[in-house]
Amino acid sequence: MENKRLTVGLFLADVADDFSRGICRGAMQAAEELDVNMIIFPGKYIDRNLEIFDGIQYDYQYNTLFTYVNPEEIDLLVVTIGSIGYLSTDKRRKKFLDYFGSIPIITIASEIEGYENIMYDNASGCLAAVEYLLSMGRRKITCMAGYMDNCEARERLTAWKETLERHGLELGEQQIRYCNMSRFCREEVEQLIDRNPELDAILCVNDEVAYCVYEVLQERGVRIGEDIAVVGYDDLSYAYRLQPSLATVRADATRLGEQAVREGICHLLKGQPIEHRVPVTFIPRASAGAPEETMSVEYEPLTDMSIERFLADNHAVNMITRDMFNFDKYADQNYATLLERLYMLQIQNAYLWLFPVPVIHLQEENWRKPERLLLKAYSCEGNVMPIPKHCQEYSVQELCSHEYLPNRRYTMVLLDLFTTDTQYGLLMMEMNYDKNYYLESLSYQMSAAVRMLKLLHNQEDIQKQLEDSLYQLELHNIQLDSASKRDELTGLLNRRGLESQVERVLRDVRNQGKYLLAVYADMDNLKIVNDRFGHKEGDFALRSIAGMLKQIFDRNTDIIGRIGGDEFVVFVIRETPIDMNHLRKQAAECMAAFNEKCEKPYYVRMTLGGYTQSFTTGCRFSDLLEYADSDLYEAKKLRTKDIMKA
Repeated sequence: MENKRLTVGLFLADVADDFSRGICRGAMQAAEELDVNMIIFPGKYIDRNLEIFDGIQYDYQYNTLFTYVNPEEIDLLVVTIGSIGYLSTDKRRKKFLDYFGSIPIITIASEIEGYENIMYDNASGCLAAVEYLLSMGRRKITCMAGYMDNCEARERLTAWKETLERHGLELGEQQIRYCNMSRFCREEVEQLIDRNPELDAILCVNDEVAYCVYEVLQERGVRIGEDIAVVGYDDLSYAYRLQPSLATVRADATRLGEQAVREGICHLLKGQPIEHRVPVTFIPRASAGAPEETMSVEYEPLTDMSIERFLADNHAVNMITRDMFNFDKYADQNYATLLERLYMLQIQNAYLWLFPVPVIHLQEENWRKPERLLLKAYSCEGNVMPIPKHCQEYSVQELCSHEYLPNRRYTMVLLDLFTTDTQYGLLMMEMNYDKNYYLESLSYQMSAAVRMLKLLHNQEDIQKQLEDSLYQLELHNIQLDSASKRDELTGLLNRRGLESQVERVLRDVRNQGKYLLAVYADMDNLKIVNDRFGHKEGDFALRSIAGMLKQIFDRNTDIIGRIGGDEFVVFVIRETPIDMNHLRKQAAECMAAFNEKCEKPYYVRMTLGGYTQSFTTGCRFSDLLEYADSDLYEAKKLRTKDIMKA
């Protein structure tokens, strides 16, 4: 052990969620500082009912990654068992850990008999939250608790009980509802509220449950932070963006991951006792009654540089996807092509492993990993090399110790390559923390590409399957491109999609002699609707405006988009001049008909401004919009300002 660099294995659940990303970041930092290798195994959850939600029926495949841990290659295993097994019993979680035999294990976010652990100081966080609520005059404090098989949920519930008892407040079982610790717990939230009509505060086991509480309270017209206080736990990235901002316990997952690796290595090398608890901090915000002026800005908005980096990464993923399918017949060398563009995501080292034959793995079956793997291609410091056929075969025990690994410290992530119930192999690659968002996307694309090569290899017998696969891949790319140009709320074009289509029309000289119209449509009183009725109602109104625009204009030829907030733009090209007054009349009739049928207590209206001219070469869309905006300004002076129906 003295001359060998140690290797730490890290088990994660959902690599893209806030908690796992924080754990990953902290663990990677500690591994780098301690000069140890790290291999990340991003699985999913155990004992999860995959039939409840759409699109996750094959998530069980990810958990096969956990079986590739080899005691000869991994010196320490850090397992986020509190996350991976959050739906499991303590007995089931222990059975999961026992599978790994003699490997030293540090667990995160759960106490399991016989294993060292690192956890948040759950009690102090909940104590501080309840004390704050009491200081704000709240006395009917209820609790949305997690399953009692979950260690952290137990500790948080106990802290809530003990704090209230210490203040002499009565407690009853009706003040507690147990839930699945996700935002999909509406029934339990409604039961808690209905059984406690006098409640004035709800302490939630985590922010996800608090999110559901927000939805239910807002639908009932309850003023969060005034009528009923709400407190979460974790301080996930969206907590401060909720309306009102969510008071919560800031639990730093980065520190949790860092301490787990650091304490585990020190314990392994020096036998030092483990410091088991990571401190947390209660963050008062508006949902608990904190005055707005006392709340500092805790998160910086996206900078131009971060936006540019995000766009560059998205472009890189698109380029990688495109080149993955840039072949029309099977050749073993094509596997190297799959790795060639990974450098665009700063991935310098990658290893593509395939099974000798694809393996069908069903959910009800126990997974048995293949004994042999084929290393089809690898990328070493950006140089991609195919492996000759006679050199490809390795034992699965050499997955993390073969001769092509870097001669330096590294952090690798292991991805599962599968489509539906069929496993094809593994992709191991060195990847920066800030690229974790793209791991599953890369896994999907690489899996689809490997499947495609398998189909090409057997194309005479399975030509129809190949065509289906190509169609699905093409459709997926079209959907990705379309999604980037669409406004998620209304389904209309966004600014990018609108400008792209309009510029194409303005460049087409065949439109010479036709007439152009640029229209600004501004929804009336969006802020009032949001303030009085909530953002869900504001979203409804915006979608309604979009629907009316589709009725007024020709959705097949006219270009309609939402460019932000309450602003919509329509671009029209016609053979004959266009009468703006006639359009306003159409709009008025459309709005009147809509509001007569709509049962909302407020009117949904918009004001139109437009500018028309004949088509000319060199005409600029921005100029047309500027003139239309001037007309809109004048039209707004005449608009009806009442919003409430009689």
